[in-house]
Amino acid sequence: MSETTPIPEDYFEPIKLQSPQNQLAWLITKTEEICNNNELLKSLVKNHMITKAEYNNALSSYWGTNVPKSTTFPLSTFLGENCTFAKYYVFSVNGSTHAITNTLAPFNFNGHNYSICFFKGLPLKFAGVSVNSSLKFTEGRINGKNVIVFCIEGITDAYFDFTNNPPGKP
Repeated sequence: MSETTPIPEDYFEPIKLQSPQNQLAWLITKTEEICNNNELLKSLVKNHMITKAEYNNALSSYWGTNVPKSTTFPLSTFLGENCTFAKYYVFSVNGSTHAITNTLAPFNFNGHNYSICFFKGLPLKFAGVSVNSSLKFTEGRINGKNVIVFCIEGITDAYFDFTNNPPGKP
């Protein structure tokens, strides 16, 4: 596929019902195809999107009436690596300070992961996103599970939730 070749809306559908381990293996075999196709990168971003209401509910479910604590990174933090599904940015939270950190590592099936490919797709999906855009990460709770959500500051409808599934929401 080239950058101009249209992709089917359901490109990632065939693997969504597979185990996360099989999803990851499939993504790794498709790395070159996905990384060389802007539409597939945008689709990957779309698979992690949540609505503003879902984002706000995640924050209020976790923080209650307390002011949410967040950690902000410039997008450039995540763009220095080659596009791959062999490594992910795995996010963790310091329990006492609520500071969010990230490490480049293989996919952690029990962690909070975003792929390098996902971050490379952000400026393709959203006009106005650049290497200097600020990504604001915050702890939240969705369906009773503690998660790390983030938004792109200054961009409307750019809210995201990690998933335990490598390609995004099932």
